[in-house]
Order: sequence, then structure tokens, then C-alpha cells
Amino acid sequence: METRKIYLVLLCGLILCTFFERLDAREAMVDPVKDAKIKQLANLSAENVFQNLQREDFFYDDEFLKRGIDRAFKNRKNEAVRFAISHLKTGKKTRDIEEAKKFHVAKKILQMFPDESQGYLAELYSDGNPGMRRNVVHAVAGMPASDFARYILMNALEDKAVCEEKSSDTVVEPLRVCDVAYNLIVLHYQVENVLRTIGTVHRIEVRDFHIERLKAIF
Repeated sequence: METRKIYLVLLCGLILCTFFERLDAREAMVDPVKDAKIKQLANLSAENVFQNLQREDFFYDDEFLKRGIDRAFKNRKNEAVRFAISHLKTGKKTRDIEEAKKFHVAKKILQMFPDESQGYLAELYSDGNPGMRRNVVHAVAGMPASDFARYILMNALEDKAVCEEKSSDTVVEPLRVCDVAYNLIVLHYQVENVLRTIGTVHRIEVRDFHIERLKAIF
């Protein structure tokens, strides 16, 4: 019995040592330059933070971007959400890289603070035009699964309003809100055994068929 107690104590000690070694190794891997940049964000205005987060070192590193948002806004979440919502209202999903960056950062802020974002997003979805509803769907689809997210996304799957402009790549018809919602649900929720992406090459009847299949299992 005594031997067993000694064994358990040694085992617990080994587990704790391993844990702290991994923690130390993780901390050692922190880039001091990046860490300094993150710390600076807490002292900047929301607008300046937003501009900094569009820079390449933040924008192309998702974990770094999320750490930056958390450090800059953890004590002013509502301010961050209101600022992001204002950009979601004016932002457009275009091929312009600067607009795409603003849209992405605004979307990421809303996804980081879902509790503070829900009321604003629900109102925006209810009152917005098809393009605005598409923007809301982009933000909500990347949030943690919740009753709110499911409510918005299921509503979007019923929304047949066209939300994209016709371009040279459009073969049949531009994407509708339901088409965008389908693509984002399949991507973010890792839905299996369905068509991965609906595109403008698909006829409306084909899109509707796959949307109905998704609705049955989502």
C-alpha cells in the first residue's frame, strides 16, 4: 500500500513537471517583437487599433490577429463591437484588397465577442438589404455554435435575394443570400456528404436542391 502511494506521488510530480516544461517551452516561443506590438494596441484608439490589425503581420496570422483583438479590446468590448458594426454596414465583399481587409478585421472582432455582437447583428440582419444580410451571415457563420447563430443561418438559407453583383465570372446567376449561407455553413461546421461549394456555375434549381439537403441535416 505504501509503495502504491509513493508511486502515485511520483507520477503526479512527473505530470506536473511535464506540464510546466511545456508551458515554459510555449512561452519561450513567443516572438518578443510580436508581443511588443500586441501590448501597444491596448493604448491606441479603436480606429488606430483597426488600422494596425490590417497590417500584414496581423492580417495573415489568424492567431496573432485574435491575440491582438483580445489585448486591445478586452476591457472595451462594446466599443470594439460598435466600431466593427459600422464597418460591416459600409463594407462590401469586393475584390478590392483594402476593403477586404477592413471587412475581415471587422468580422473577426464580432466573432471574438459574440455575446456583445448578437443584438447589433440581429438588428442589422432584420433591417438590412441583401448585401448587408450577406455581411451578417459572414460574421455569424464564424462564431461558436449557438441558438443565435443557428437562427440567423437557418433564416439565411431561406433568403433567395440576390446579394452579389454580376461579374465576368458569373455563368448563370449571381449568388443569393442562401447560396452564401450554404457555403459558409458547410465550411465552418464541416458538414459532410454534401456539395462543398455552391457557385455561379450552378443553375438555381441545382442550388436549391443542395440547400434543401443541407437544411435537412443542419
